[in-house]
Formats: sequence, C-alpha cells, structure tokens
Amino acid sequence: MSDRSTPITALCEVANDAAREAIVNARNTLHLLADDLTRHVWNFHQAKSLEEKEDVLRAALYLLAVRLPGTVRLDRLAEAQASVARAAGGYTQQQPALPVRLQVQEGGRP
Repeated sequence: MSDRSTPITALCEVANDAAREAIVNARNTLHLLADDLTRHVWNFHQAKSLEEKEDVLRAALYLLAVRLPGTVRLDRLAEAQASVARAAGGYTQQQPALPVRLQVQEGGRP
C-alpha cells in the first residue's frame, strides 16, 4: 500500500488545500481593502473642510474596524492552522491527527 493512499496523507492534503485557500483569500481581501483605503487617503487630501476630512476618517475607521475583520475571515485562517497542526501531528506521530475516542469502562461510562 503506497503512502499516498493512507488516511493521514489524505488528511494532510485536505488540510493543505484548506490552508492554501484561506491564506490566498485573506491576501486577496487585503488587496481589495488596501485599494479602498488608498481611495480614502486620496479623498482625505482632496477634502476642503474639516467636516469632509472627518467623514473620510470615519469611513476609513469603519473599513479597518468593521470590514477588515469581517471580510478577511480570520476564522478560516484559524481553522486552517488548526487542521494543518492536526495533520502535522498525525503525520509525525507527535499527537493524534484525529480525536481520540475514550475507552468505555464497565457500566457504559468513560
């Protein structure tokens, strides 16, 4: 049986694919948001009054505080990192790659 067909190898491939997708998505999202922030910088320089500058700054704060965390999907990055850690642990036998089932003692309790 080749190593490529083992459950651990399959787990590693799935974890790797999910991680690649998560990190590429984060990078692409950051590029889009950076473009938006660049427009805010330009609008700030074009603003004539303090009120206009305040509006631009408010929009930039909203972008960074609300849109950035919601669109980068840090949850996907965290899930991908955990999957890779589990896969690496299972592959090197340092820690179980999959949850360990509890042994059931007499009486049906773990």
